[in-house]
Amino acid sequence: MEKKQIKIILVILIIILLFGFIVWFILKSKKASKLTINSNLEGVIVYLNNQEYKAPIALELSPGNYTLWALKEGYREYNTQLELQPGEEKSINIELELDKDVPPEGAPTD
Repeated sequence: MEKKQIKIILVILIIILLFGFIVWFILKSKKASKLTINSNLEGVIVYLNNQEYKAPIALELSPGNYTLWALKEGYREYNTQLELQPGEEKSINIELELDKDVPPEGAPTD
């Protein structure tokens, strides 16, 4: 085989490898993320980027940054920022703490 033919074959192989890498990268970056949200209490309302849910819940989301906050009357508000990578599976366990300044829902008031 001549040197010119070997160079052409090498160039073709490099192009094929580059194309394969680009396709792999595009497919990986579009892969959905999975987020599971649990809570230590029943009836916790969860907001994820201002979309309302009720814990527990399992979601498939686009990769990216999210603001999560959770509320229940009589308990301190929980909030956090999270980033989901393509194909990532993340679990959040929300532990709400009793707000001593506010009586829990259904508690007798004076």
